[in-house]
Amino acid sequence: MNAQVVERLTLENNLRLAPDKKELFLMYQPQMDIASGKITGLVALLRLQHPELGLMPPDKFIRIAENSGLILPIGEWVLRTASVK
Repeated sequence: MNAQVVERLTLENNLRLAPDKKELFLMYQPQMDIASGKITGLVALLRLQHPELGLMPPDKFIRIAENSGLILPIGEWVLRTASVK
């Protein structure tokens, strides 16, 4: 249990700095029209490249971001970043 608490606190602290340290990035998944085979849009998928734990999928850090109040600044980062592409 202690190890889980330490990992959560470490990840929370890292999330606070992740946008400035360029540890967050977006991957884009195309949305397709099955009938025509044409791309109709893109979905932006948030990922975290943690310096010690490596590439982390959202299910490992989104809940921590929500519980710590970091989800709003991270969401704003996503919107700014996705709108530039």
